[in-house]
Amino acid sequence: IKYTNCQLTDSNFEKDKFKEEASQTFNLVLHKYNPRIRPPRAYIDILMQITLSHIRHFDIHKQELQTVLDINIFWKDGRLEWSAAKVQQIIVNESIIWTPDIVITNAVAPSRSLFPSALKINSSGNVQWTRKEEVTTFCKTYPDETSQNCTISFGFLSNSRHDQSDRFFNESSSFTVPDYFSNHQWDIDNHTLAKLDREDTKGYYSIVDIKLLLTRIESEFDTTLDSTSVSTQTTTCNSSTGRISPISIVLLLLCLCSINNHLGLVISR
Repeated sequence: IKYTNCQLTDSNFEKDKFKEEASQTFNLVLHKYNPRIRPPRAYIDILMQITLSHIRHFDIHKQELQTVLDINIFWKDGRLEWSAAKVQQIIVNESIIWTPDIVITNAVAPSRSLFPSALKINSSGNVQWTRKEEVTTFCKTYPDETSQNCTISFGFLSNSRHDQSDRFFNESSSFTVPDYFSNHQWDIDNHTLAKLDREDTKGYYSIVDIKLLLTRIESEFDTTLDSTSVSTQTTTCNSSTGRISPISIVLLLLCLCSINNHLGLVISR
């Protein structure tokens, strides 16, 4: 076991008894456990709680949205149940037990874990998988528009094999944008989570779509650039119609005087 931890059910800590029960619990729960075999149920119900932590980058021209997501995934594995006396919960890494093959189906680059994920298992066999992921997804963009609609799609790897009919996302799966979220370039005007179960000729599969409405924030710098652009265009238009400002006339006269003086010096020589 690469990493395990445990939690007491009460505050009456007896070191020797705790060690004994912890050892028995690990032996009972993980002995002969095969992480390559899914839980023995007709289908696995997966609950997801997703929080948008940060927008790292949004490239309009490449049509790529890079976000940081806090993800909590819940399911039940009956093989991981035990009768708890003092050890209420154990924590293991993801190589120890079976985990659902959840993927970002519209990813355009590999996802990156920002810290090691942890799996908490309680005595009822309920598992909580906590992850913090940096994901880069495709987003069809319109460069001339101030608002963009982007989707982050979750599915199961087995979807691609058209044989996934034994795991589904729970109806109560959720997505939130916390109060502390901020970005200097983009506002999130709206967000939704849609859970879809689809069927084709080869079977069923379940997906979760997170939809974001992003609106560009106009900064003072952008406003200054726009004003400068308008001013430049106005000057150009005035010049093209033959109207010259008084300042331009003065500068032109000064240039002519300078040229005249220079020619006079050359002729005198």
